[in-house]
Parts: sequence; structure tokens; C-alpha cells
Amino acid sequence: MSSSTSLVINCGASHVAAALFSAKNDQLVLEDLVTHELHYDYTNEDGWLQALANGLRGLSKTHPKIRGKATFILPGYQLITKPIKVPHVDAAKQAQIIAFEAQNQLPFPLNEVVWGSQIIADDGVETEVILIAQKIEQANRFCGLMSSLGFEPVALQPASILDYSAYKFVAGAHEEDTLLVNIGARSTNLTFINPVGFFIRNINVGGNTLTQMIADGIGKPFAQAEEIKVTFYSGQTSFDANDPAVAPIQTKADDFMKRLSQEITRSIVAYRRSSSRAAPQRILLTGRGALLNGLSEFLCESQKVSVDYFNPTTVLAYAPGADQAAAEQFHYQLSEVIGDAARLVKADSVGANLLPAPIRERMQFRKQIPFLVLAAVCLALAPVPLWLSYRGTATSAKLYTSKMSAEAASLTSLEKQITDASTQATQTHDSIVQLQSLVNSRSNWILFFSDLQRLLVNVKDVWLDSLTVMRAPAAAPDTSNTPPGAPPPPGPTPPPAPPTYTLQIAGRMLLRDYDPAHPEAFHMEEATKRVRALITSFSETPFVKTVDEDNIKLELGQDSRLVQFDFTLEIDPSKPL
Repeated sequence: MSSSTSLVINCGASHVAAALFSAKNDQLVLEDLVTHELHYDYTNEDGWLQALANGLRGLSKTHPKIRGKATFILPGYQLITKPIKVPHVDAAKQAQIIAFEAQNQLPFPLNEVVWGSQIIADDGVETEVILIAQKIEQANRFCGLMSSLGFEPVALQPASILDYSAYKFVAGAHEEDTLLVNIGARSTNLTFINPVGFFIRNINVGGNTLTQMIADGIGKPFAQAEEIKVTFYSGQTSFDANDPAVAPIQTKADDFMKRLSQEITRSIVAYRRSSSRAAPQRILLTGRGALLNGLSEFLCESQKVSVDYFNPTTVLAYAPGADQAAAEQFHYQLSEVIGDAARLVKADSVGANLLPAPIRERMQFRKQIPFLVLAAVCLALAPVPLWLSYRGTATSAKLYTSKMSAEAASLTSLEKQITDASTQATQTHDSIVQLQSLVNSRSNWILFFSDLQRLLVNVKDVWLDSLTVMRAPAAAPDTSNTPPGAPPPPGPTPPPAPPTYTLQIAGRMLLRDYDPAHPEAFHMEEATKRVRALITSFSETPFVKTVDEDNIKLELGQDSRLVQFDFTLEIDPSKPL
């Protein structure tokens, strides 16, 4: 496991202990440890939080490392603890079943509390779960006060289940039926440890219970009785054996031990009844209340099991500058602290974080801020390579454009010269074509008139009154599908259409077989037949391409023997006239 650090603050009812741990090579290292006694009226529960704030304020001033992100351990009497049993189901459904049971078992609606759970045993049929909850308003007030002191709560852990983590960290794989008794100021936490899990029970018997007994026995106020208790049992003040105050103090101590033993006995019975497990084979004592003289011997005799003290500091390593002697001296106050710090080196450590959801979400968001900033910077810088590339491309494009503009100017001049030369060549070509047409038509006329004379002789009785040639120039290429101003379509330019020539002939024809006795229609039919024969003879000449059938006109003159005709011939362009 890589090196990491964790600040753990145990907020006890009568003291506060802050320890800084690190993990190196799978070993838990104590970097620093400080403790502070809380001075307030223990009978007034509302005074605890302010006394805790005063104590932490003093610690953070004298010890600069005791500030910033920290895990806070809350005393059991401040929390709601409820053991439940649920059916053994798949892990995916387990959370839903626990949440359903929590809604039914906790004395407050779930939206009014911060709650967590920890599986403490599972036999394959039923799963034993411990529910731990705190009112949301209390958790928010606690976190707000800690934030004002310069601390950032990253977790609120219940003290009641951390003794098991400390025991597992110290004992390792060696497990036997053990009862770990942690005697605090306000209550005593009992942790029943067995090979398959653990069970916890919190009883309202603690150091303050003995203080109240002494106060009632000697008729002193609670604060004065607390001072007498501490000085008497710690040996700070010696009392004469004949002092009348010694007997009632010792008597109250015996009464306290009897009451504690009775509560332990009842808890063992309840534990065996609910879990069907064997009774503990030994008892381990921790907590400041466990320092009461004669307690271990009394419990050994009353419970008929071995009783010893639990020292979790035996597995700690110490950083340079850490006060090892202080850690060993106050080991009875470090069980919960080491139990939480054990998660640095043991992934399976138990716990139930009671930090309110909004604070967790803010913490998660703050963790993501560096990544969000980095993402924003990357997003902002993302266009830079494109911009640099565009800038280089734009510069190259400008240079290329300038070069092309210079070349385009020279090409434009060449294009104008080519256009002028092409226009001049076209005009010259047209002139040559016209001259060539005239040259060709001269010889063609001689041949055409020769054919014409032959045809007229064959037909007989025909006179030509007029013979008109109509010449049409060559047609320009078809540009009807090309938009105005658009360049011509790619590919070779089609050659222009050849010029067209038409010959309009008008004349008269004599009808020798005319008979005035016959109707006029007969003469028109005869005339049409002869003119058609004339036209057919014309179409056989090589100069004629087609006959315009739509423009054939026939008309009888004043002399019914003469027929006037008019028709148009299309001349073959290859034999122009």
C-alpha cells in the first residue's frame, strides 16, 4: 500500500484524543498524538459540544498538524444503535432489504436521520446487521462547528463498532470468543467477538455512574465528586486508611463493579440467546473507566473467565518525533482511534460513515474540481493546435494566392490575345468559306442548268418564269441549356452546322389535252400529275436534297390550258449553288 495519512479525532464524553497516522509498507505508523480533558458539567449534555470545540481549538493552536481533513469518532450515547436480522440474499439486493428494515426499526423517519449499517455476522440463512443513526440536525451542527474551527470532516464514525476493527488489527487471524469491554465516561460498549463476526451492546454504565454514586454517598456536588474520584483512584492524593471518606468511596466502587458485572452478565445472556453462540472465553478491558483498581480481579471472579487489558498500541510503528511513551501510557484511550486508522492498511475494516449526504456531495465535488479545471483548460486549449494549423495554412494560402494572382494576370493577357486571334481566325475562316462557296457554286450552276434543261425537255411544255436561290448562314452551336455567363461544358466543341440552300422555282405548264367539254377538276388533276412528275424529275438530280412538300402551289390561269406552279427545293450543302 502506498504511503498515506489520516487524522483521527476521538470525541469522547470526557476527553478528546487526536492522532495522526500514516501507512507505509502495510504498517500503521503513529505520526503524532495529543489528548485533552474536557471540562464542563457532565450532567448537562448540551455542554459537551461546546467543551469539545474549546478543546479542539486549543489543540489546533498548539499542534499545527491537528487541523484540516479529519475523521471524527462520535461517542455511542450520542447515536441510535439497533441490531436487526435480515434474510440472507445476494449482495445486490441486500442494501434494499436493510433500507426497508431501517425504515421500520429506527424511531425516526429516514429523512430526519443520517444512518448507516454494518454487517456483523452471516450464517448463510440470516444476516445480522447493526443500524446506527444520528439526527440530521445534530450531524449538521457538529460538522458546521468543526468547520468553523478549521477542520474538514471527511467521515463521522460511531465509536461502538471500532473496537472490533482494533481487535482484528491486533489479533489478526487469531480469533476466539472474546468480550471486549470499553468503559467510557457516559456508557460502556460491549463487543462480543466470535470466529464468524461480532455483536455489540451499549449499556448506560460508565465512569460518570461511579461519580454520581460517590456524590450521593458523600453529599458532594457532581463536579467535586468527579475531582475526588480522579485524585483518589489515580493516586494523585493519598488518603489515610482511617479517613472517614475512604470507606464510602471504596464502597461505591464495589457497588459500581457489581452493577457493571450484572450488566455484563445480562448482556452475555442476551447475546447467547439471540445468536446461539458460546459464551466469551475471556474479557479484555479498555477505556479510562477500566483503570478502576480491582476491576479486573472482580470481573475475573464474578464471570469465571480470564480478564486482561487490551493494548492496541503493540502493533504500531512510530514516526521520528512521535511520543511512544505517551501512546503506551494512554493506550486505554486509543482503541477506537486505532480501529478507525486500521482502514489505512486493512481494506475490510468495519465502519458506518454518518456524514450527511450534502456534505459528502460537496466533498466529492471538491475532489473533482482539479479534474474539472484540467478538463476546462484542455477544452480551452483544444482549438490552439487547430488555430496554429489554420494560421500556417492561411499563410501558405495567402502566398499561394499571391503567386496565382500574378500568374493569373499574365494568363489573362494571354487569354485576351488568344481570344482576339481566335476571333480573327473565325472571321478569316468565314471569308474563306464564302469564297470557296462562290467558287464551287460557279461550276455547280453550269452542271445544274445542264440537268435542268434535260429535265424540261423530258417533261415538255414547261416554261420557268423565276428561279430564286436563298442561302442561310451556318447555325451557331446550341447553348439553350447553358446558363448566361457560365463557362461552356467540358469536352470538344461541336462543329457548326453547314449552311443551307433553298431554290424556289416558279413557272407554267401547257396542257395539250385540254377539252373545254370536261369539268375544271379534270384539268386540275391532270395538272397536278404533270407537276408532280416535274418535281420528281427535279428530285432525281444530285443537287437537290429534298422537296418542300408543304409549299407546292398550283393554279389555273385565265387560259385553262396553262397551269402556274411554284415549289421549293432544298439544295444539297455539299453541292451549293
